[in-house]
Amino acid sequence: MVEDFTTYTETGSSGKIAVTSSRITFTNLGNDNDTCMYKSMALNIFIANYTLYVTEVPASSGVLLGTCVCGDDYGDSYDPNNATGVYMSYSTTVPTIFKLGIGERILGTILFGVGATTGALSFNTIYNINFFKNEADVMLTVYNTSGEIVTSATYTLQANIIGTYFMPIQAHATATTETSGYVENFTVDELNFFDEELALRKLPSGELALRTLPNPEVAMRTLPSSELAVKVRK
Repeated sequence: MVEDFTTYTETGSSGKIAVTSSRITFTNLGNDNDTCMYKSMALNIFIANYTLYVTEVPASSGVLLGTCVCGDDYGDSYDPNNATGVYMSYSTTVPTIFKLGIGERILGTILFGVGATTGALSFNTIYNINFFKNEADVMLTVYNTSGEIVTSATYTLQANIIGTYFMPIQAHATATTETSGYVENFTVDELNFFDEELALRKLPSGELALRTLPNPEVAMRTLPSSELAVKVRK
């Protein structure tokens, strides 16, 4: 289900963010104290999908903003003491492109790992983003509007922080320039993984018996033996 941004809370610099139910438009967003959209949402294993469009070529190099960020606080990138998410970076050395990177903040220090940055992306181009976090393992995949993979990045978090706040857009506290664009059609799905399936049946004595089944496939099913099979969460 697409996230309803009207149920999120905006904080920080007024006039930098405009919100509809499905889109957040950011205009001249830079080093804007505490600016973000946030919602209380504890996430550990999840998939997020959204559309990103960046319209304005920045004036100088640096990390510009965060999207799809989960942290233990909300606000700009220096507010959460611990967080992970997708961050946009830009260099005037190659002024026609930008990149996305997987970053984390641990006890106030922002880190990027080897392999955590995508290849080149173009301004004024619609991209569909897939962000998959499986505890400490994170994968970022960028698609074009035809559904083809443009670039991707992977990263193993040094600290698997389960954030209590989710931010689809977040100003970066050290940004030295401003940029504009939008994110829209965000879906966030928390995942549960199971490693065991048990069959439950009632004995003639009235007792309930459990047995482990191989190769679990579904969360709950009825077996030919009339037993009820239920998965046990990992």
